[in-house]
Amino acid sequence: MNKRSVRSFASGLILAITLIGSIYYFQNDSKPPTIEVDEATSFLEKKGYIILKESEYNTLKDKAPIQDEKKQPENKEIAIPENTEKKAEIVPPPANTTDSIINFQLEVESGMTSSEIATKLAQNKIVKDEEDFAEYLIKNDYQTDIQLGSYSLTNRMSYDQIAKMITKK
Repeated sequence: MNKRSVRSFASGLILAITLIGSIYYFQNDSKPPTIEVDEATSFLEKKGYIILKESEYNTLKDKAPIQDEKKQPENKEIAIPENTEKKAEIVPPPANTTDSIINFQLEVESGMTSSEIATKLAQNKIVKDEEDFAEYLIKNDYQTDIQLGSYSLTNRMSYDQIAKMITKK
């Protein structure tokens, strides 16, 4: 490109911008429609709204009792019927049984391997066999997708549930 073609191109752009700007400026003379107070009031009343002047609102506001949402009426007592039947006692199972649920918060940190995670889970009795769980992760290609973070696990979870949780798949 030489000087002449660059100048021609630039002058063409200036001409186009001037033409578009002038059309935009002169074509948008329309103002947004204005609405009078009486028209707005009648429109809102047709829609079912009640229109109040500020003085009417203030008098109604002063007359209305202010109720505290946190405070319950003191006069109302709720009668709870007493059950005359004997209630069975709920006795939790001993902690050392296999039926108890064990919760564990697993912290996966940077650089942890799947076998280290399996070891932690086995030590905290979330999985029964650490080698089986580590093998499961490798066999199903979960070992490369393990995400950093904190995970709440229980001993009732399957290998698949644990794997999906720590890989977020």
